[in-house]
Amino acid sequence: DYKEKGNPNLKRTTADNFDIRYEYFPKGLNHLFAGVFYKRLKNPIEYALLDEGTNTYYMPANFGTARNLGFEIDFTRYFRQFGIKANYTFTDSKITTSKILRYSNGSNLLTKPVDQSRPLQGQSKHIANFSLLFKDDAHLGLNAQLAFGYTSRRINTVSQFLNNDLWQKGFAQMDFSLEKRITKRWFVYGKVNNLLNTPYELELVQKNGNVIAALPNQQSGKNVFVRKDLYGTNYLLGVKFKL
Repeated sequence: DYKEKGNPNLKRTTADNFDIRYEYFPKGLNHLFAGVFYKRLKNPIEYALLDEGTNTYYMPANFGTARNLGFEIDFTRYFRQFGIKANYTFTDSKITTSKILRYSNGSNLLTKPVDQSRPLQGQSKHIANFSLLFKDDAHLGLNAQLAFGYTSRRINTVSQFLNNDLWQKGFAQMDFSLEKRITKRWFVYGKVNNLLNTPYELELVQKNGNVIAALPNQQSGKNVFVRKDLYGTNYLLGVKFKL
């Protein structure tokens, strides 16, 4: 919807990372990982809508210093050929940037800069995955996985105006994959992605009124709906040869 433009003045991102991780391998493919982390990011690169002259461009930019902190856990457990795999990551992300506040003094529309704290663009607070596994290389030569993933809402595009960032709505997705050995080196495989027909949806976190609600896909009192892309289910079938 906007012209894209590069930014020759971008600074590289540098980071200070502190991690503590525990790893446990009881037997076979089973494992348990757990960790906590803290990251201080200087000059993170985020995509934003910025004005240059009379034009607005979608472009990358540096907005200051951010920090991410959180924890993660990952485990895999097999019961003979069947297994489960799950992981979860919590990230509390924060960056404070200058925004433009538009306001009226009764007769004129004025603007002033204000500071606002928000998550980093593209950073979700919650990411979780859960998979059902089947693995039998010795007898059937068959591996299969049904995977479910959830990603909470995240900023899609940073706005220069207060409370006007464009957010991607939280979404859940399910995929299935399978691989079967035919001979010692030949395999067939298949993948089915987006079994739930998960759409890509964007919104402004602002409650709309009755006038906006009269437009398509808008609901009174809900966030302002901006965009919806539908992809459907994707199928892939192939053959491979392993050396």
